[in-house]
Amino acid sequence: MRKKRPYAASDYTKNMLPQNRKEIFRDVMQLHWQKLLLLGMVFLLFYTPILLVTLGYDTYTARIYSMLPTLDSTDQYAAIQSVILADIFRSILLIPLLALLSVALSGITRTLRQYAWEENVHIPPDFAKGIRNNFRHTASLAALSGLIYTLCLSV
Repeated sequence: MRKKRPYAASDYTKNMLPQNRKEIFRDVMQLHWQKLLLLGMVFLLFYTPILLVTLGYDTYTARIYSMLPTLDSTDQYAAIQSVILADIFRSILLIPLLALLSVALSGITRTLRQYAWEENVHIPPDFAKGIRNNFRHTASLAALSGLIYTLCLSV
């Protein structure tokens, strides 16, 4: 059970409120650090598939590169070519995963904007409203950037 905080000796005045962005940032960090940590955990949850795909690709390439000195030149060429194809496949797989990440990003950005403006924040409805308002733009931008990355990588 929480302890009840003691009342202040005097009422708040206008001079006691945050006056600039730095003071607002410190105020939000002191008062709402647990909710900001929760938003970070939500972002990590949505980012986990990208981490797993990257981990799988890195493990595959490390295994191929460790085998390269023992192979002859034609097999080395085939191994390097398989790494390049795996990188292109990974970048194609990242396009829908980036769109999935944009779900969390669109909800979190609205919540953080509300904190920056010192508005009242209740995470579930603000997160859902952020997804409703920003998902199409964020997902299209994420998918477009993933597609451009894939095209640049394949060229």
